[in-house]
Amino acid sequence: MYHQHVLPLVNPQRAIQVMDFSLVSDNSLLLERTTEDVLKAIRELPIVTSVTSSKPLPKPELAILPNALNMADKGVTTLDLANTLRIATSGDYTQALPKLNLDTRQIPIVVRLSDDVRQSEGALKTYTFPVISVV
Repeated sequence: MYHQHVLPLVNPQRAIQVMDFSLVSDNSLLLERTTEDVLKAIRELPIVTSVTSSKPLPKPELAILPNALNMADKGVTTLDLANTLRIATSGDYTQALPKLNLDTRQIPIVVRLSDDVRQSEGALKTYTFPVISVV
């Protein structure tokens, strides 16, 4: 079940009234289209001054279908896979970054894949993970 809140701010002669309602659907695409249509219609009303939605900002997603047997053979866990992809695509957490120590400050060193590789699904599909062999 998908759910989105819409908050129009109605201002009939400056007596501000906040209205909150939700749109719910089992179909995420239909919900998205309907939400956009409702937001557009509400914004066209002359008595409405502000309209907001709980719809998150669009962000790219990466779907991974790992080969569990291959991962097990190489000793790679799902946490290893997740950490490697996070570091490769957006960089490590600030507190975990190595630092270049200068006289008066430390500069974090960010290591990640180049922008063109991160944007290429084909390049990400062929990316191999370094594995430490335990003998």
